[in-house]
Amino acid sequence: MTRLLTSRRAALAMLAAIAMLLAGFLWLNLRVPAAGIVQDALLDQHNPYYIAQQEANRNKGLRQGDPMSFVLSFPQGMDEHDMLQVLRMTQDLQQRFPQAVVWSLAADSYAYTSSASQLESRPHIDPAWVGSNGKLSLPMPLHQWREEVAADPTASGLLVGKDFRYAQILLFMPEGTNELELVQQVAEYLEKRPIHPLEWLLLKGDIQPAEEFRNVSLGGWSVGRGLMHFALMSDVLFYSTIGLVIATLAALLALKSLKQALYSSGCIFASFVLVRGTIALADLLGVQAFGAPLAERVYFLLVLSAMIVAGISFNTRALERFNSLHAAQPDAPAPSLWAQVERHHLPLNVAATIAVLNFATLPQIGIRGIMEVGVLSAIGICFQRILVSSMLPALQIAFGGTPVQRQGELGALQRLWERGVQAFPRWSYGMISRSGAHAARASLIACGLTVAAAGAVVLHDVTAPDKWIVVQEKPIDYLPGTIVDRGRHLLNREGNIGFGRLSYFVAPKAGSANAISDPQFLHRAAAFQARIAGLAETRGANSVLDTLSYIGRQEGGPPLPATTQQAHDRLQQISWDLQQPALARYLWTGSGLALYVSHPADNSNSLRAFAQQVEAVAAREFPDLKVLAYGPLHAYHQTDLYISEGKPLNVLLSFPLVILCCGIWLSSRARVLRPWATACAMTVPFMFAYAAIVVLMAAFSIPLDQATACATALGINAAIDFDLYLIDDYRSALEDGQSPAQALHFALAERGYITLTDAALNAICFGFLMLSPFLPIQRLGVVMLVMLATCAIGALLLMPALLPLCSRQPRARTGLTSQQINLLSGQNK
Repeated sequence: MTRLLTSRRAALAMLAAIAMLLAGFLWLNLRVPAAGIVQDALLDQHNPYYIAQQEANRNKGLRQGDPMSFVLSFPQGMDEHDMLQVLRMTQDLQQRFPQAVVWSLAADSYAYTSSASQLESRPHIDPAWVGSNGKLSLPMPLHQWREEVAADPTASGLLVGKDFRYAQILLFMPEGTNELELVQQVAEYLEKRPIHPLEWLLLKGDIQPAEEFRNVSLGGWSVGRGLMHFALMSDVLFYSTIGLVIATLAALLALKSLKQALYSSGCIFASFVLVRGTIALADLLGVQAFGAPLAERVYFLLVLSAMIVAGISFNTRALERFNSLHAAQPDAPAPSLWAQVERHHLPLNVAATIAVLNFATLPQIGIRGIMEVGVLSAIGICFQRILVSSMLPALQIAFGGTPVQRQGELGALQRLWERGVQAFPRWSYGMISRSGAHAARASLIACGLTVAAAGAVVLHDVTAPDKWIVVQEKPIDYLPGTIVDRGRHLLNREGNIGFGRLSYFVAPKAGSANAISDPQFLHRAAAFQARIAGLAETRGANSVLDTLSYIGRQEGGPPLPATTQQAHDRLQQISWDLQQPALARYLWTGSGLALYVSHPADNSNSLRAFAQQVEAVAAREFPDLKVLAYGPLHAYHQTDLYISEGKPLNVLLSFPLVILCCGIWLSSRARVLRPWATACAMTVPFMFAYAAIVVLMAAFSIPLDQATACATALGINAAIDFDLYLIDDYRSALEDGQSPAQALHFALAERGYITLTDAALNAICFGFLMLSPFLPIQRLGVVMLVMLATCAIGALLLMPALLPLCSRQPRARTGLTSQQINLLSGQNK
């Protein structure tokens, strides 16, 4: 595209076309579809939970999203005033969420009594109790009402705390509910005001209830995941923007041109717009990835991170090349200089190719969120490569911008920056020169020791039960102090119901279209429920069996039906009483019943271990029952397995990928280097960086989760980018007739500052993430800083020490030996 930029007019025309394109993608940015992290999370269709979900889906009544709850706190115990609040909120929520089934003490929760052989029912909180004055008056003493509610196992513990210090209003959302829209609706209800989408995107990370809802918090991961999305997006955009602004100022010091620094940041921002708009464009065109449309999930922040890493690198390299050519040819017009820059873009093309292929391997891990990070990052890097050959030169040609050595304080800062970024490469060159033949050995020993330390961590974690690096998701770390975190603390207190609910469909293994009326099945299912309720981590186990046994006790007979007709009659009574028929479908079908098991659900490891325990009990003690796990929460605890098994393989795949790409590039370009030996040397920086990150995570207990699993992929791109340009400078110096020592001086001591500038600009940008209030984002900032630092050390110290071993020593036509040539080279120096 640079060849089209022959004049300022052509550059302005190019910018006009790009502006129109960006305007269209800005419009698309307002229509980006979003999704939760567990929505269609598993790519593996052979996963047992995926298979169980598909089988459970045949019972269409069971198909639902994760339930959420409004948790009302009553520290002094529930009284008439509190009952009125439950009633009013229940009625409001039924109107505001007509698509949901609202379940509370005031909706489809009944007290059953038996008199004269007739079963009667009335709501636990009856709207008829509200008088004309708007106050609720109980027709019985408060203690009697509490005893009546406590006798109902369906209500006690679930809809109201056993100590009556909290109540829940449950919302069962239909399948496919957009959790982000759900959070927006909940927030507008609790805050009693409309909230603009831009406030969610840029500022909002929590819900601040109005005064009348001051005792209300939220429960359930459906609303938790949605709030986490908004909290993270606003937080990361805020700190990344600050970092990008500071990086722009640092680029001013590095490039010595404010215009060039703004051009670089402008191209990075344009890539943000393009890659995010691509999600909406794919949705409009019906394009799918692995059976589902692309969506913006919480880990889209890692795509933005990839854009920053690639953008700073690509733009800084191109502008630095332009400035070098401008210094050598001060009278040459800008279009001709940019044409020369384009001819030196082969290393950039190789870096972009490796980055795209590296991100394209992420779907192999098997998690949709990670797959989307890989696909969108690969698309974004393609956008970056196009922008560096179109928008960047067009801006410079149209509006100018060349390095200026400034005076005063800014000039002093520029000189300080120059000394800083030049110091380490020159020190590194001196170390390698003084070490001579020992430098390569020392480099391999340093890298080997780091890799050995990482290998020891991996070996320990494979063989020992207590892991040094825990593979787990702990999403509550993203929500400290929020309305969801307050709900979690209340529900997870000892004796309370617990924050998360796992869903199971229980049916006879033999199968029966009318199993729900079979007394034998009901007794076996009740035994299974009681067994699961007795597990150490179970906070509650609820099903329609609770209501059946409650009715049986009220009738004075056995808790569960003794005959098919009795079972049918009781279920019919329950169904008639329910004003929301969908609730009955959520509780039972003709072929079986739903069992909801409550658990604290603080992290994915404990949740997965608990789910496996439930399934082990079913298989071992109840072989006559078929127990199917269903619901989004099961997919959440499965992600760890795919990360722990898929990430190491993904890392190992990166090495041959880099060697192959670099070997092909060097074979076609480098006559003075051993291509495959050099390609292997180029893997040393990111091998060193990966090993250092493993040691860091073990030392500081940083878990491996979806964020860190993706973040490490950025390390390859940074390391290879750092490597490629140094190798290309080294190659060009050798081809110009310089000795290996002279070529290393040129590539490292003279030109190595560009690599350190690249690393420093990225480090400044990501360093601000450590100021985030969210622990996982702080960890991401630390991981990125260590990754960039170790990649820079590897590229500027460890790899250069190996380059003499990769050089093909030139032989003069006079027949001098390589030793004589080296001797003469040293004397000339």
